[in-house]
Amino acid sequence: MSLGFVVGKPYGKMHRYDFFVEGGQNVWRVQIKTSTCMRDGRYQLCVQRITHRRVVAYRKDELDFVVAYLMPEQAWYVLPITVIAGRRSFLLAPPGFRGKNALAQYREAWHLLGKPTGPLF
Repeated sequence: MSLGFVVGKPYGKMHRYDFFVEGGQNVWRVQIKTSTCMRDGRYQLCVQRITHRRVVAYRKDELDFVVAYLMPEQAWYVLPITVIAGRRSFLLAPPGFRGKNALAQYREAWHLLGKPTGPLF
């Protein structure tokens, strides 16, 4: 919201996403995940859900983005569903990480949501 995106929360608990975000002409389904657990200098992010007592990965038809917050770093990743569909966990590098970071292009990639259309807070 502080970037100017219009953000809404769906009514009820039947949706696979936490929020919808209006960016330009699009409305995106967004799931928010937070990580505080480090492994090998990167943060482990679980992107899974439970259905019928099974842990499963998200599918492309359930969401558009997963927005991940690395709490200790106060850093964000904006991950398109095409990148994470079918996977249940990732390692996300903090700012300043010197090793390989295959998802670096998605750190603070708010532009993927389109142009903000709401008021700035």
